[in-house]
Amino acid sequence: MIQLRPAAGGTEAVTSYRHTSLGPRGDDFVASFTADHYRQFMRDWETRINHYLAHGSVLCQG
Repeated sequence: MIQLRPAAGGTEAVTSYRHTSLGPRGDDFVASFTADHYRQFMRDWETRINHYLAHGSVLCQG
């Protein structure tokens, strides 16, 4: 879920995620989604959103 709210100088986005396993591979994914993994995931997400806003194009994965 993404919620937007006014913030000083713009808008703040509040996101939440819910992962549900549908089988053994999903069990592994959910188990791997640690706090450290989440922080890295969010840094990557922020980089990609900012790139899109600045350039109007998707940041290619390397």
